[in-house]
This record gives sequence, C-alpha cells and structure tokens, in this order.
Amino acid sequence: MFVQDNKTNAKQTVAVRGVNKTELILHKGFNFEWEIIDPKKAFKLTLAENDEAIGLMALELFDSEQRIEVKLIESSTGNIGRNKYYSRIAGCLLAHAARIAITRYGARAAISLIPKTKLVNHYIGEYGFQIAGKSLFMDGKSLIKLIDDYGR
Repeated sequence: MFVQDNKTNAKQTVAVRGVNKTELILHKGFNFEWEIIDPKKAFKLTLAENDEAIGLMALELFDSEQRIEVKLIESSTGNIGRNKYYSRIAGCLLAHAARIAITRYGARAAISLIPKTKLVNHYIGEYGFQIAGKSLFMDGKSLIKLIDDYGR
C-alpha cells in the first residue's frame, strides 16, 4: 500500500494501524474531534518508517447488514487541497475498510459512508461508490477494485 509524494512523484509505503485513546486525544494536524471516537473503532494511516498519522478513519460495524460504515475519515491538514504532500490517503484507508468487510462478511460485504455534499461526486468518481439515499455504498466487485487500486 502506498501514497504518492506530490513533489517527487515517489511512492511512499504506508501502513494502517490501530490507535489508542491518548493518540486520539493528542492528535495533531487534524480538524475533527477525534477524542470522542472509541479507539477500538479507529485506524491511522502512517508512513511505514514512522508512526505519525497522515490519515485517520473511524468505522462502525453492522453485522446484521454485513456492512461497515465509515463514520469519519480525514487526511491531516498538510494533506488536503491542491498543495498537499501526499495523494491517495483516503483511498488507502477506504481500501482497508473494504478488506475488513470482505474478511468479516465474505461475498455479501459492503461499505458505506455519509459524505459531505461537496465530496459526493469525488467519492463516486474516484472510488466507485454508488448513491443510496443520503449514503454512498459499495459492494461486490467495487470492493475488490478499491483494494486492487489502493490496498496493495
């Protein structure tokens, strides 16, 4: 799994790791209120050579629906907008959610999220989500494609 350095175009290997409560309370460079999130449901994306988060994601499992909802996803402030350091952060985190869903639920797995209005088209075009009321979702081959594109 990798992110793209936007200055050098180099691929930087990344890892998705769990977080602890202290990390969520002391998070730096993020805008959302991560301290209110249960750390058992949260993950961070880091460069392989260090433990500093460049992206955070919180998940909610809906076993009866064989679905995982991405409750919150955020790139660090230096990785937002046209001048961001790294590309592919959200894609890597979403691919991790897709991998968990397939491992947990098999062929009927799905992931969903409720995006900010201005990001709907981005999630559809970039990652392959489909509209489902206020939510966006993906399942089946779309999950596999997301993992192939961002999770390897």
